[in-house]
Amino acid sequence: MNTASIQQLEQHVGQTVSGQYTLTGVDERTTQFGDRYKTLRLVDYSGQLRVFAWPNAGLLDCVPVKTPTPVRAELYVRRLHGEVIANLQGIHELESHEIENAAALLSFDACPPDARPALAKLVEFVRGLESELLRVFLNRTLLDPRIAAGITTCKGSQCHHHRERGGLLMHSIEVAEIARDMAGCRLNPLERAITQVAAFLHDLGKLRAVGSGSVRPVHYLLASHESQTVRMLDPHLEWLRARSPEIAAGLNYTLEFLAQAPSERGHARFVGADLVSAADRFSAALANRKRLADLLAKTLPSRRAGVETAPPQSIPSLSPHETAQTYSQSGRSSRRHTQHRNPNLCKGALQ
Repeated sequence: MNTASIQQLEQHVGQTVSGQYTLTGVDERTTQFGDRYKTLRLVDYSGQLRVFAWPNAGLLDCVPVKTPTPVRAELYVRRLHGEVIANLQGIHELESHEIENAAALLSFDACPPDARPALAKLVEFVRGLESELLRVFLNRTLLDPRIAAGITTCKGSQCHHHRERGGLLMHSIEVAEIARDMAGCRLNPLERAITQVAAFLHDLGKLRAVGSGSVRPVHYLLASHESQTVRMLDPHLEWLRARSPEIAAGLNYTLEFLAQAPSERGHARFVGADLVSAADRFSAALANRKRLADLLAKTLPSRRAGVETAPPQSIPSLSPHETAQTYSQSGRSSRRHTQHRNPNLCKGALQ
């Protein structure tokens, strides 16, 4: 059986496919003949889908009541008035350990348009993690209702870098990418993975300290986003610590290091922490318009309109005789001008 995201279903019209999705809504209705049926709303990182559960499939009582809920669904894909829809062939509520990629279950529609490319990158990031433990850890984190509810809409700040809705996701993915590029092949695969995961999670506390609206959920004097990051991740780090103290130590140290004020950090004992710190500043600087073009626009205003600075006027070359004559005439003219303005100047100089 084919596995497909919602965006890919158009390629499978007339076929039965399966996939992991988030069930976000269920409505019970009645046909004109009095038969019950249900309409389900499934979403993932690529779109949303309307699904019909008919009584003859025997699945009406199998549809989960609680939403949102991650599910595995078998779907017969068809079209109705040009819309791609599906008939439900099977459904199973997923346990956390059964979920392949929690990022893929985040809602495309809830994600602001500018942040959707970052959401697609997050799906690929989770899928590409070589460490199974880190992948499960990240899945558990993204399934946390406190985190899943705002990870795609939270701002990166209220009035600084990435201050638009979805800015946190865009900033976090960019920091992870920059940290990966900085690490290159100089770190081993596990060190590189820990660094990238820490980079993605380093500002997670902004879900509490910044939020998605114009008013912070908690006043910034009462909750710094750095300290909130460690608190929100603590139960997931405990789960990881029970299975791999080494990986948990690397993540925990990096996040605790970043939670300190920059003036108090000193030198990191794990290079990954330094990389995340540098990548964070790099991403913020890019968002705050600190490229060369921005510098030139401020220091060379003519560049702003795309106008090149006029080249200096060329000075005609003179022959040695013309140069000496010009210098002599210039000297006599200068002395006459000086004497005209202050006739006593020459006398005083001789005395």
